[in-house]
Amino acid sequence: MSTTKTDRIIAILGSFVVLLVGAITVYSAYDLHALGEAAPKALLANYMIATDPLSDIRSQGEDLAIEVRSRGADVSNLRMLQTTLTNTGKSPITPSDFVEPLTLSTASPWRIINVANSPSNPPSGPRFVWERQSATVFRARPTLMNPGDMEWAIVYLTRDGPSPPTASESPTVRWDGRIVNLSRIEEGPSAAEQFAQLTSVWFITIIWGWGVVFFFLSFSLYNALTILLMIRNKFVRPEAPSSYLWIVLASLLNIGAADAGTTYVFGQVPMVELPIDHISNATPLAGNAIMLLWLFISARRRKRPA
Repeated sequence: MSTTKTDRIIAILGSFVVLLVGAITVYSAYDLHALGEAAPKALLANYMIATDPLSDIRSQGEDLAIEVRSRGADVSNLRMLQTTLTNTGKSPITPSDFVEPLTLSTASPWRIINVANSPSNPPSGPRFVWERQSATVFRARPTLMNPGDMEWAIVYLTRDGPSPPTASESPTVRWDGRIVNLSRIEEGPSAAEQFAQLTSVWFITIIWGWGVVFFFLSFSLYNALTILLMIRNKFVRPEAPSSYLWIVLASLLNIGAADAGTTYVFGQVPMVELPIDHISNATPLAGNAIMLLWLFISARRRKRPA
């Protein structure tokens, strides 16, 4: 390649680089100008389902007894609720931006015993200092929240009455506060809603603990029986390699049945109590049972003398 052609290619590429850098500079300047002197703020709150922190301890029976008291009174219905607040904006929120401090509140008959920062809170994130404002409201001292910072709080709640609350009576909490250039605190989906949204788009299965052993044992049993019955029915023949495709297709049904059975025995997910979708779980179980029954009947008929 001649020197003239090389110089021309370098000039063309250099022009593209100059145009690209110029476009990025113009866009950045426009974006910063749009933010104005006081950039808009954005906060996103996420709430998790309230749980009973003493449920596992109660299963120990008389071997273990724990008494929880708050201000001299017994706590009969203790619940723990975790929530996060994330600065999703492009600018930091400084202590001077707070017109009214951030608060976590609940509705009667529930009361907040305490609010604590979770050990899972990112080390680089803010560490809120919590103060009791009333029986249902805790207030956080204004602190710096840089973009991407997240506060992970654990709220401990109780209510009067000896009987445990039902699912519909589970406590809820709410973030509030007034911050310069913040219209409102956005609310993100709960853990259950996030899982429901994810499973509505993708097929997802979660297996943990002994469920893994149960899954592999049941799949191995289904698959071994399927292969033996297919060989007996001469669906699979060594002289016809394409016939092994039937094993692959049947294995997919075996996997679906094993997964569905594991879901019925061990539940949907370990973190959140969700109702089991019977349509997506009963269908592969029934399909696998029908396939095995049909293969068994067909094999029996083949065994009978003509």
